[in-house]
Amino acid sequence: MKFISDFFQGIQYFINSSQLIFTKPFRFFLLYPLLAKLIFWIFAIWGIFSFNSFLKEELLQLLQLNGIPEKGSWLSGVKNTLHPHTKFLSSIISILTSVLIFIFLSTFNKYLLLILLSPILSIISERTEEEMTGNRYPFRIGKFLKDLVRGLTISIRNMLVEYIFFFLGFLLLFFPVAGFILFSIYQVFLIFLSWYYFGFALLDYSCERHDYGLRHSLSIIRKYKGIACGLGSIYWILISIPLFGEWIGICLAPAMGAIGSSKVFLLLINKENDEKLREKI
Repeated sequence: MKFISDFFQGIQYFINSSQLIFTKPFRFFLLYPLLAKLIFWIFAIWGIFSFNSFLKEELLQLLQLNGIPEKGSWLSGVKNTLHPHTKFLSSIISILTSVLIFIFLSTFNKYLLLILLSPILSIISERTEEEMTGNRYPFRIGKFLKDLVRGLTISIRNMLVEYIFFFLGFLLLFFPVAGFILFSIYQVFLIFLSWYYFGFALLDYSCERHDYGLRHSLSIIRKYKGIACGLGSIYWILISIPLFGEWIGICLAPAMGAIGSSKVFLLLINKENDEKLREKI
């Protein structure tokens, strides 16, 4: 089956990128993802604690129901029941909200890395092709900014589409028993969707360098969606390793993905050129 063979080919090229990643022209780039991740979580944790404190105070005021008198209103009983527990309830709600934000940010940072590192990954992709073919692409500020905007647009678009599918999946839980089973199956679909979009973003650096329009890039990557999923799967696994392993994965995944996708892209354009030649014959 073409998808499966392409999938394993994508994995192979991602893993084989380790042959270049530790060589002199590339190893310096391993520091950028680590720095981006560190800055992100410093601001994220500070933001979560600040929001938690603010939300706790606002909820405390809200739950005290100051607009309701102690007696004489049909809601007075509700106020008197809530009053001894307002601090506890406000703390619990603010903590749960902060946990949900933390979970969201943990998912979001996978895409944020691609967004923040877009200029760096574009350079890595370009240098990989230079190593493989000798092709040089002179730096032009106009094209660089154009490619940067496109990389950001692709990453943000893919992230939004994935989140839409993610939240739509919760609608399945409204159906008892069958909904839970369908929701579990749906999670597998979401994982493959993540793999595809990560691989898409990595391959698009090469597409934009070769002046492929967005529509052309979409058609090529959809045609080889197995390769995109294969590349994205290893990227996803590396940045999802818990605790300290995650930081190692963060260092390696973006640069290895950019190298592996650039190498496999050269194979794809050779395939496409061969097919066009056969059509002419």
